[in-house]
Amino acid sequence: MSVISPMIPEATHQVSQLPSRQQSNRRLAILLPMVWSFRNVVYSGVLDLLRDSDVEVHLIVHRWSADSPYQKLSELKSACSVNGFAEALPTRKGRGRSFLQGVLTAALCARYQSRTYPIFQRWYSRHATPYQRLRSSITSLLAVGARPLPIYRRLYQLQQRLYRRSYDLRSVQQQLRSLAPTWLWSTVSVANEEQPYIFAARELQIPVVTSILGFDNLTSRWTRPRFDHYLLWSEAMKATLLRILPETSPAQISVTGTPQFDFHCWQDLLWSRSKTLAKLGLRESDRYFLYGASAESLTPEEPRLVAQLVAKMGQHPVLKDCHLVVRIHPLDNWKRWQKATQQDGRTIISPAWDNTPEPDGWVFVSLDDQGRFVNTLRHSEGCINISSTISLDAAILDKPVICIDFRSEPDCPRENLYEEYEADHYLPLVESGGIRIGHNWSELISLLARAIEAPEEDREKRRRMIERECGKVDGQAAKRVAAAIVALLDSKPPVRM
Repeated sequence: MSVISPMIPEATHQVSQLPSRQQSNRRLAILLPMVWSFRNVVYSGVLDLLRDSDVEVHLIVHRWSADSPYQKLSELKSACSVNGFAEALPTRKGRGRSFLQGVLTAALCARYQSRTYPIFQRWYSRHATPYQRLRSSITSLLAVGARPLPIYRRLYQLQQRLYRRSYDLRSVQQQLRSLAPTWLWSTVSVANEEQPYIFAARELQIPVVTSILGFDNLTSRWTRPRFDHYLLWSEAMKATLLRILPETSPAQISVTGTPQFDFHCWQDLLWSRSKTLAKLGLRESDRYFLYGASAESLTPEEPRLVAQLVAKMGQHPVLKDCHLVVRIHPLDNWKRWQKATQQDGRTIISPAWDNTPEPDGWVFVSLDDQGRFVNTLRHSEGCINISSTISLDAAILDKPVICIDFRSEPDCPRENLYEEYEADHYLPLVESGGIRIGHNWSELISLLARAIEAPEEDREKRRRMIERECGKVDGQAAKRVAAAIVALLDSKPPVRM
């Protein structure tokens, strides 16, 4: 029997060539500020597709130097231009810029009636000082006056000017001039490292296309610039963007899917059960659930919650022999999980990748890292998490998804953000029925046992959830992304207003 999930068609990892045509204006600079950029651009095959289409590619890589020991970069240097990020030097503190940004964020979220904004406001202000609470109240009051679109746009332009005055961008501009790209590709629209390049490109009349990396980025990451073109996951994401940024034209959007889910479909990234469990330090006969951990900023007490979960699983006849593999969030404080494996022999800590990340989340990864993640999910009994994107990864592989919302459970750590299920990006998953939520220990344990006994339950709901949220998941998103970028390179540059 095939190990490919019925949720996705069979696909192999192959680079299908796009129509090739020599064109002098096919010059593309790609910003790679975070680990996910490298995965989505290089390992997905997008880079190969662009080069096969006669695109002159210039990679601008975070934490890179000419003597970088990373083997993959050495391979890339023989095929395209690889550059480090140029330094944008601060020139002044930008007094008032962050406060104005707060007003603009509150005004924008009030105008489109954001569910997410008040959730995160309450969470991040739970330990606020009286001064911080006063500042927040003033921000909310001023945001009322900033809601009308004409006023909002003027304040936004002012905020952009304040940002620009705070930095000396000459080194960034010099780098972009030397590369002379037709387009600049922002691969993580919310990354701070990209902001100087976007401002410099704007001044140099270089259009910028962006990929929306996470399905929550549009509705929970509000401090972002405007772009000339957007590459989105799905029609649902397109509708969200047009609602939040009504000045955006549908012609500025390409729905491509996202390459991060292509790996779930690749035949040559399929590992056997024995190989996967050996990587985890388990026997082939062992059974386990995968727990997708969140970042410490959202779930400070998650290790304690996991310890309780393992103890309660050990008391259930169906679950007592199951292990719990905890996949650490890539941006988490990995050290906080060090004691988790000392409590019992059934908790396995699985880091996001083999190399230890830098404090800002940057690390050079291998294709093996992605293979370990996908196959750990594939051979699990199901996925447990607190409102994490990993719910989508699990559903793509047709695995039961069990989420934890313990707001009404007194016997649990309280310092975890359980309220995110009502956020703009996550509520559709809840409403789809593609995920199940445990609201207390009894309900959660019953859902885990049910996942083992009837894993096919909710299969159709998971399929529809993925179709709505992720668009096409067929192993061909990289090809669609590359084709959309080639089309931009061959088109007339956008007219800036």
